[in-house]
Amino acid sequence: MGRASRCVRQPAGPEVRSDVRPYFRSGPSPAALIGLIGVAVLGAATASAMSPPAWVAAHLETPADAAVETALNALFSGAPPRLGPAAFVHDGVITLEPGARVRPEGKRADGRLPGPPAQIRLETNGSLCRLVRTDTGSTATLAGVTCAPDADN
Repeated sequence: MGRASRCVRQPAGPEVRSDVRPYFRSGPSPAALIGLIGVAVLGAATASAMSPPAWVAAHLETPADAAVETALNALFSGAPPRLGPAAFVHDGVITLEPGARVRPEGKRADGRLPGPPAQIRLETNGSLCRLVRTDTGSTATLAGVTCAPDADN
């Protein structure tokens, strides 16, 4: 006797195949996008409110020789430059050219300068004043000094 083959019917419904990925909409929903944009805007507003004010170019409102001399000692190791009494009062930038080497008889040792000029810039953030040496990026805060932002800021 032969075997009878039997046909088994599966229940009606979607066919499930393991080699096909189901279709899902890719990307976040519009509501999620609106929420992310709101969080980003709120975060940017909070960060700008909490960040310290930017440093801008400034000038001294009154001469402050002792404070400037102390800051220059911090910026220049060795022999700091000596500035006049009205340094940084009218302009917030000073360029210092290094002196030439001199022979014992008082003549220049050679025709070259020993290094590039150093530029000192006075900056304020509204409450503090500082000197910045632009060639090295080093800074020194001026204690007890009042600065005003330059007109071109």
